[in-house]
Amino acid sequence: MPKVFVVAFDILVYLLAVIIAYKNKNRNTSNASLWILALLFCLFAAWGGDYAHYKEIFHLVKHGSDSHLEPPYLFLIQHVVDYYFFFRLIVWGGALLLFHLAIKKIRIPESFILFVFIIIALPRFSYARASLAMAIMTFGSVIIASNKPKHLIGLIIGLLIAAFSIYFHKSAAFGVAVIALSLALKRFISKPLLICVFAIFPIALYYLKDLLVDYMMVESFEESMVNISSGQRYLVGEISAVKGPATLIEEGLMRVSFYLVAVLFILSVIKNKYKELPETIKFFACCSFFTIAGASLFAFDTGFDTSTIFNRFLLYSILPSSIFVAHFIYTKQFQRFTRLIIIVGLCASFFALLYSFYCTLVA
Repeated sequence: MPKVFVVAFDILVYLLAVIIAYKNKNRNTSNASLWILALLFCLFAAWGGDYAHYKEIFHLVKHGSDSHLEPPYLFLIQHVVDYYFFFRLIVWGGALLLFHLAIKKIRIPESFILFVFIIIALPRFSYARASLAMAIMTFGSVIIASNKPKHLIGLIIGLLIAAFSIYFHKSAAFGVAVIALSLALKRFISKPLLICVFAIFPIALYYLKDLLVDYMMVESFEESMVNISSGQRYLVGEISAVKGPATLIEEGLMRVSFYLVAVLFILSVIKNKYKELPETIKFFACCSFFTIAGASLFAFDTGFDTSTIFNRFLLYSILPSSIFVAHFIYTKQFQRFTRLIIIVGLCASFFALLYSFYCTLVA
């Protein structure tokens, strides 16, 4: 089937999902149709470049070629599935199932979390294999966040599950570090602490530049080592790419939607609403904020093009942000600001889909 029809299908599925999510938000009804639509969108996410990229890798691995994919995906391709469709069904279907199980443990109606997830997260969730790592991390995070302080075993299990996500994508190490930081600081979040975070930011940026310089100077005795080659590819892979206005608008809208979530966190602290949050929501609020803040270190000129790392790390905020923002929508707090987040997120998602359709049409 021509790609233009698949992308058109993506747009229709996403539009239908948004409409149903909006209607279900205030209803006590089944969300099965939304989960099915989300799965369909992920299975045929041809709008994103990674869809074709993974399909090519799938067939290369099937024919015995090496790949930078993590061991679970290689095992899946080599020993479990014969068709690309089933590869996506297991990876993205598994990711959605884990996210479903995770949010079932949170005391917010599932329909509210799904509403936010579909609008601000689903398009980004649909194309990167890191989505499975994100879902594993979120599942572990729920166990951590809902664990009582005296129950050490539950905390350890949650941390181990979250750490297990690194096995599915190396960049998940960043998310695990954020989880540890959020766990340590969630009880101490205050206005003075926020001031300290902003004060530390330029210092962290300075040392990050030195670390990247040291990393890029490393000479591996075996240049085919995946951890070196893939890491350096992230640092220089887009350095020669020239982005047009539409691409800049797409990235800009996506990033603004993320930063609005960070501003919502800051507002909740300034207006003393953070203290009133349930412990589970406090944890995901911290995860959202520290993920966005940590990723932002790679948004500045460090001597290398780190935009790929910046975008990749920002994605680790989409699931905790869906939970955090959904809480304020459910409790009807910061209504104007949460409405702004939804509007910008919707614009970012539709612009990305429509731009992809246009590029496919004129290609």
